[in-house]
Amino acid sequence: MKLALLITTLLISTTIFAQQGQGKGQGQGRQCRMEVDQFCAENRGNPEAMQICIAENMESFSAECQERVGQGKSQEQQQ
Repeated sequence: MKLALLITTLLISTTIFAQQGQGKGQGQGRQCRMEVDQFCAENRGNPEAMQICIAENMESFSAECQERVGQGKSQEQQQ
């Protein structure tokens, strides 16, 4: 269970942060990271708490950030 949570959190984080370098989406990725940090920075290093925090604050994120986080979840479900 904890391994699945860790993998999910890593995939979400990777999706959010790795997309920063993809041309046009670069600024959006940075903005999304700032949004996640604004609500969940205190949960860094705790994947389970980070995943819960992101889920609880999803509606507070911009539409672009919600999409990026959703992409991370869909990638995890495919595995």
